[in-house]
Amino acid sequence: LLAIVIPIALQNLINVGVNMLDTVMLGRVGESALSAANLGNQPFFLISLFVGGLASGGSVLTSQYWGRQDVVTINRVLGMVLRTGLLVCAVATAVCVAFPKGVLRLYTNDPEVIRLGAQYLQIVALSYVLSAVSMLYLNLLRSVENVRVSMLVSLCTLLVNGTLNYILIFGKLGFPALGVRGAAIATLIARIIEVSIVVWYSARREKVLRLNIKNLFYRNKVLSRDFLRYSLPVVGNEVFWSLGITMQKSILGHLGTDAVTASSVITVITNLATVATLGLANATAIIIGKTLGAGDLEAAKRRANTLLLMSTVFGFISGGLVLLTRPLTAMMVDMSPSTAALFQTMVIFSACNIGFMAFNCTNIIGILRGGGDSKFGLYCDLITLWLSTLGFGLPAAALGAPVSVVYLLMLLDEPLKVLPGLLRFRTGKWIRNVTRDLAHADA
Repeated sequence: LLAIVIPIALQNLINVGVNMLDTVMLGRVGESALSAANLGNQPFFLISLFVGGLASGGSVLTSQYWGRQDVVTINRVLGMVLRTGLLVCAVATAVCVAFPKGVLRLYTNDPEVIRLGAQYLQIVALSYVLSAVSMLYLNLLRSVENVRVSMLVSLCTLLVNGTLNYILIFGKLGFPALGVRGAAIATLIARIIEVSIVVWYSARREKVLRLNIKNLFYRNKVLSRDFLRYSLPVVGNEVFWSLGITMQKSILGHLGTDAVTASSVITVITNLATVATLGLANATAIIIGKTLGAGDLEAAKRRANTLLLMSTVFGFISGGLVLLTRPLTAMMVDMSPSTAALFQTMVIFSACNIGFMAFNCTNIIGILRGGGDSKFGLYCDLITLWLSTLGFGLPAAALGAPVSVVYLLMLLDEPLKVLPGLLRFRTGKWIRNVTRDLAHADA
């Protein structure tokens, strides 16, 4: 467990570090610049969750086929996942490059934020296809228990992105100070280097999971049906969840720049506080999938119980640490007094929510998906997230409720998911082996 969790947690920490560098550096430029980059990243947030959904859905199959050591089928699944991800990201890039201001108007009506955000979005959108290749390959690589490479690649991305951010945002080493455009250029260059490393590693070092043009065009009705059966609910889950979060960002964006800035900083802090629990959730999916693929159903059930308890405890400890360090985190960004006051209230609500989030992530993403039960998360999020957003948050905002109250109401989806998730776990319907003998199947 530690051999899998520690590298994944470190990779999550590194990824949060990239976002934190953007937040801290652009926060020094000004609240409009920070809000512009945050909202300009919302399309990528949607894309990353779609791509993450593809990877998670593919991992349902690859982790179980790894349990039976079927490397041929694992690589065919990678080809299917990449084909879908590249197509969607290419379309998203075209839309964001052609209509950046139109996209940003979905999130805010502040003219300055839209102007700066469009500069950011047109550049960073060029990295979407590159990000898809890296994210899909590295996520599926983790499902075959190769977790160190992802961590090292993410570390390189952090170093490149952080260095270029400093140079290009503030105008160091003779470069002009480019502000939000500098942050976007730094991200694009970092992604180019990242995907170059991934392609080199796959061709020169990796023995199990290889990037292969032939597998991009592989067709097999049985495997395609299994891929759609387990991937589509996960992709739908991630897409509807990301749309719900985007709707929440839009609601906060229309409540003012103070709300966007406070929530942007809180997002970074929450991500930082949950690296261990999210690492445990991802490790759970790998462990449960491999155990079930090997045919040991009773061991999978025992391990699931232990992992779920561990994750929940870690989650509430992480929330407590956020509360204890609350006075220090406000110093990360130069905030106006009104924004700082709003931040101090909102971060309390977010910290109290982390324990519930940890339980749900390990249960839904780790255990249920790892066992092939990918539909439950879709149904659960469709009800709870959209209820908290459209049923609670939006009406409260329309009625003029304080920003902190609107924010609290939109966090209620995590507590609402706990009971149905626990009941689903107790039924044991997720305990299933989904593999087939496909290693020698013809295309």
